[in-house]
Amino acid sequence: MEPLIGRSVPRREDFRFLTGAGRFSDDFDIDGQAYACFVRSPHAHARVLEIDVAAARAAPGVLAVLTGADYLADGNGGIDHLLMGVDYADTKLPAFPDEAAPPGGAPPHVPIASDRVRHVGDPVAMVVAETLAAALDAAELVAVDYEPLPAVVGARDALKPDAPVMFDSGNQCIEFSRGDPAATEAAFLNADHVVRLDGLSQR
Repeated sequence: MEPLIGRSVPRREDFRFLTGAGRFSDDFDIDGQAYACFVRSPHAHARVLEIDVAAARAAPGVLAVLTGADYLADGNGGIDHLLMGVDYADTKLPAFPDEAAPPGGAPPHVPIASDRVRHVGDPVAMVVAETLAAALDAAELVAVDYEPLPAVVGARDALKPDAPVMFDSGNQCIEFSRGDPAATEAAFLNADHVVRLDGLSQR
């Protein structure tokens, strides 16, 4: 596979959607289907003190209202989202080496918050109803009591010593290097021109 650095990677999925031939999840309509609506945090970082779902569960057409407490009570845990994926050049190799994970491992990802939210839009409840309108209406009846906490919204700011800590294991999920540092340094020393810049995203 050719290196991807410096290349524009074409998207493969656009044509069918731009020409009206694609199907989104909202395009599916089957008999007896239910609709889900998520209640999401308005805070970037906050402690969840209480979630009152009584009114939502009693609303017309509602089939279920589920929270993070229900998720944990069913025996579910965090989803290990790191270290996963494969190397783009050799799919037999992992994307990141084992030593890239912080001590104790990367923090597990829990799909629905129970005690603390860590970004705006973090889901705290899911309403399932017979119709989309019923799900949306009932979601507005879910009352959540938050205790706002200091937030950090920049990756570099999150690594500062005085940054608010988002996870018990810290704010850094991964650190690793790849390649030949000596050869890279030599290439820069011998280059006719060197451009330096700070990048916030590998894309």
